[in-house]
Amino acid sequence: MVAWGGNTDGQCTVPAGATNVWDVAAGPFHSMALTREGTVVCWGENSNGECSVPAGLSNVVAIAAGGDPSYASRYSLALTSDGQVVAWGSGEVLNPVAGLSNVIAVGGGAHHALAVRTGPRTPVIVYQPWNQYQVAGGAVTFYSRAQGVYGVNYQWQFNGMDVSGATNATLTLTNVQSSHEGTYRVVVSNEVGTLASSSANFYLVTPPVFTSQSQPTNVICIEGNYLSFTAVASAPHQANGFPLSYQWRWNGTSISGATTTNYQFTANETNGGTYTLVASNAVGTASVFWSVTVTNAINVTNDLLLIYNTNSADSIFVKDYYLAHRPNVSGANVLGIGCPGIYIGTNGGGSWYYGITNLTVFESITASDFTNQVLVPVQIWLTNNPAKHPQYVIMMLDVPSRIDELANAATNYPFYSDGGDRSVSYLMANALPTWKPFITHINMNGTNDCVAYINKLATLGVSVSSNNPVLSASVGGYGNANYIFDNVNNLGYAESIVSNAITGLVAAGVQTNSIFYLYGLENGFGLPHLTNAVNLAGYISWGVHSSLGANYAVDGSVKWVGSSSWWIIRTEESYNGHRYQSDFGTFSKWFSSGSFGGTNYSHTPVGAVSYTDEPGASGADNMIYFGQWAAGKNFGICAWNSTTGTFRIQVVGDPLIAK
Repeated sequence: MVAWGGNTDGQCTVPAGATNVWDVAAGPFHSMALTREGTVVCWGENSNGECSVPAGLSNVVAIAAGGDPSYASRYSLALTSDGQVVAWGSGEVLNPVAGLSNVIAVGGGAHHALAVRTGPRTPVIVYQPWNQYQVAGGAVTFYSRAQGVYGVNYQWQFNGMDVSGATNATLTLTNVQSSHEGTYRVVVSNEVGTLASSSANFYLVTPPVFTSQSQPTNVICIEGNYLSFTAVASAPHQANGFPLSYQWRWNGTSISGATTTNYQFTANETNGGTYTLVASNAVGTASVFWSVTVTNAINVTNDLLLIYNTNSADSIFVKDYYLAHRPNVSGANVLGIGCPGIYIGTNGGGSWYYGITNLTVFESITASDFTNQVLVPVQIWLTNNPAKHPQYVIMMLDVPSRIDELANAATNYPFYSDGGDRSVSYLMANALPTWKPFITHINMNGTNDCVAYINKLATLGVSVSSNNPVLSASVGGYGNANYIFDNVNNLGYAESIVSNAITGLVAAGVQTNSIFYLYGLENGFGLPHLTNAVNLAGYISWGVHSSLGANYAVDGSVKWVGSSSWWIIRTEESYNGHRYQSDFGTFSKWFSSGSFGGTNYSHTPVGAVSYTDEPGASGADNMIYFGQWAAGKNFGICAWNSTTGTFRIQVVGDPLIAK
């Protein structure tokens, strides 16, 4: 019951007793309500007794109010189920017509009242029972209301059988149990006839119960593992007014927005703990939980998968050399896939790409060939090895790295369409809903570059702990500490694209005197660049998008000295992940023997983020990439956490290395 408007006499102040209201009426300055139980509630002006409901008034089926606000004529009317009219208040209406009976409706005017009479008639249901829900041990009341000119009688039935003694307009069940569930029906009659009302049902409501929970519930994993937890609860009659709701909690605190039966996240060193799913309905809750422990104990027999191309002798060689010479990976999983590549007889090259003669190239593959030649074998391997969960995947030389629909005929070489497509790494990392691996490539320009890279790991890398596959140069006392961020460019992009790397380094504890930074917009003329450094730990520049040109890594423009053999690189160049691109600085140049002023691979990087096609501005987050590297995270974590969702990512290097 809700009322509003003029309230000079409290006629809009609904009393607490006006509940289960079935009908309402309004007089000049007072209000009336008829409840489902057949009782009357009045409030407002009562100077003439219009709100003084007669004691014992019950079985009311209709009400009316009237009167004249200017005179002492204010009254209330009630019609009982046996056709009798009851009036109270003041005015002529208190003297009803003698012998008034068989009334089926009433109304009130200023100085007169109305009654509609009828002859012999079967009862009329004016209020029917409705479905009820309750917990075990509670109480339930069914209401019905009928009227008839010769009175009415009630008989309640349960599942078609009369309920002994249940002959009133209401039926109350106490201490309800499962045996009370069923259909309740009231039969209304008088001496003229019988009318059976619509039935109502009673359901016993219970708290939810979980019927399934994904396994395992005690999870021990490494950082980067993608975890997915699912559980489903059920409760009787949840679709009939008592729906279930879900809430995920982490260490007892609700996770905002996590209100479904499934929760996924990537494990890291800060989010281990207890994950709980709570299911609730109107009468209770239930919960299930998972315990998550994140460990740094990487086990290569479970966590590392090497993929090589069985159609390439070079790929097989690099895989074997890696297993034999790279420390602490001899137990890694291996998977051979068969990608035939495309044979190039003679192609003289162009102004922007290298020519090739008598060589089978494997860099690019069509989307359908990727599915059949790469993805399907990996899916089969995962199915056949359900106990393994390789978070780290290394694709060896001559495993395709990019998708391009031009990679279907030699005449399309070098298969570099304008739009390009997704990288193999990205597609593989997002192919399965519960597997999000960190994928890197050891695919430098030929076996010599790959072997030299692996030898560097074996020479400079030291296990961060006994038998741990993560190798670190600084653990062995290697003294590289300086970071070069060259933001001089000719494109005019926001300074923050590069400079946010400084924020990451400072947060990781790097001293500002170890960070060297330049910013400038060249506008058609050259500006100074940071081209010389000692003891390098990380480098970024705009490369070809500046006066450095495309060959800065190999033409002496940029060169390092000192302890500069264990560092990571990222440049703001769209196509630096193209193997055969000549007019960009590319990863093939970065990892070549004399790059960055070195000899015999002395100054090549140890890790790189590149792009198989145009990634757009800010293809990676420099703050994460360099900040996590400085903080001691392994390279796979640094690179993949920094990808910002670009689908053309190619990470080059061993994932299990750290600063």
